[in-house]
Order: sequence, then C-alpha cells, then structure tokens
Amino acid sequence: MSQLVRVGVQIYDLANSVWLDEAGVQERFGVRPHQIPDLLALNGDAVDNIPGVPGVGPKTACQILAVCYGIEDLAGNGHHLQSLQFRSRDRVLRHIRENIEAVRMSRTLATIRCDAPLDITPDTVRYRRGDRSQLSPLCEELGFLNLLEEIPLAHRSLF
Repeated sequence: MSQLVRVGVQIYDLANSVWLDEAGVQERFGVRPHQIPDLLALNGDAVDNIPGVPGVGPKTACQILAVCYGIEDLAGNGHHLQSLQFRSRDRVLRHIRENIEAVRMSRTLATIRCDAPLDITPDTVRYRRGDRSQLSPLCEELGFLNLLEEIPLAHRSLF
C-alpha cells in the first residue's frame, strides 16, 4: 500500500503503530513511494507470488533504484548505473536487461491500479457493525470460529 502515499496521503503501519508519509516510506523501504512497484519487481514478493530477479535482494534493489527512476532506466545502458557498487553488478544488470519483459510484468503485478472502474460510492463501503446472529451460521460452516469471536454483539438502540 505504500506506493499510494503522496502529498496529502499517508498510510498507517500497523506493525509499528506509526503513520507513514513520503519520507516515512523512503525511510522504511529505502525507495520513494512511486518506486515500490519497481522494488517489488526487482526483489520479488513471496506473498503476492512476484518472482523478482535472481540475485537481487532488497539492499541491491534499493541501490539500483537510488540511481535510477525505475526499471525502465535499466533497459538501456545508462552511465549512471556504472556507479553502483555491489557484488556481481554487471551480471545482475545484464540479467535484468535480458529479462526486462518479465521484470515489467512483475512491476505490473505489483502496481495498485487506482484507475479501475468501480460502481460504488463511499456510502456503499462504509463500515457497518457485523450482526453476529446472521454471520454465525456462515462462520461455523466455513470453520471461522476465531473470527466469530472477534465480531462484537450487535447493540440495539433503545430509542
């Protein structure tokens, strides 16, 4: 979600209980928010099944993205890449260039689309307290017994 951060948009890092703005994303991940999909394309993401580039870990991906805007800069023979200092640099850069289409696909998979057409309004996605009596049969059928315990009992108004 960090790729969505921009001026006026922050995200809450639940694990560390902090709000992240652009500077916070850069400090946490080592890249600017708009580079998060490029970072995931290079490094990979096991949770989302994004393969990444063999030999590129998070530190190497951050070093690469520190000297270029994104993976498109890697497709050519930019002189700025010669300043990179990491083991097997030439082999890694060659591998990226030889597999640039796969890297582009990985970036596409890692990119959150903000232009998807949606037929919803903010009111249709407004949080409404779950009704345990209606959810109980479904949770039991699906084996979500722990989830059922987290759903608060519906409080009926006396008025």
